[in-house]
Amino acid sequence: MTGMALLLCYSWAVLCFLSPTVCRSAIDLSGTEFVYQGEAIRLLCNATGMPDLPEDVDWFFNGHIIRSSVQEEIIITKFLSPETKSMLSTLEIERSKKKHSGIYVCRSTDFAVKSHHVQVIDTQALRHVSSPFHGIPTVNSTNLVNLLPDIVVTTDRQEDNSYTGPQTTKSTRIFRPSAEKPKINSDDFKRMQYNVLKQQKKKLKVEIMHFRLMNKKLRKELGLPNED
Repeated sequence: MTGMALLLCYSWAVLCFLSPTVCRSAIDLSGTEFVYQGEAIRLLCNATGMPDLPEDVDWFFNGHIIRSSVQEEIIITKFLSPETKSMLSTLEIERSKKKHSGIYVCRSTDFAVKSHHVQVIDTQALRHVSSPFHGIPTVNSTNLVNLLPDIVVTTDRQEDNSYTGPQTTKSTRIFRPSAEKPKINSDDFKRMQYNVLKQQKKKLKVEIMHFRLMNKKLRKELGLPNED
């Protein structure tokens, strides 16, 4: 080993001793959070090694290690990127079940970990949830307006009749409640649209990364050149 190489190794060791966070791997885990039973669960783990590439990443579910399984419809893919010194791994469960609710953990070889909670919503249970207003007849907006009392306004008016002299007459007006639907503020509507698009963008980003990794893996196994 040359003197320059020894100097670099010594410098790196000193840096790790003085600032351990510099030598610690960074790991990020994102993906599905809430999903209806039967829909796919997709998680993306990005582990970055310092100074070397992570050798591998492992997946855990509720404390137990999980691997690809045809029977369980679980697919785990891994892709190394020497340029960014990172390993990308995806976990996909094609058809989620209630038992897939829980804590998923991605762990790199240097024991950097990240957890992610997934909740599978039972659609059958939703159908049998009774309404808190069960037994109370529904009232639409038109019927509700009809139940409200009319507003009656009576005013007195003085008139001078040339035959009978001054006399008082009453004028009555009836106001009925309007059945117009409540209007949504334009800013609130735009904010709701923005939040929906934000969630869709996040989900689409995970799916795009998953399909790119699958494409690279299959092309490599088939001996095809990478698409640039």
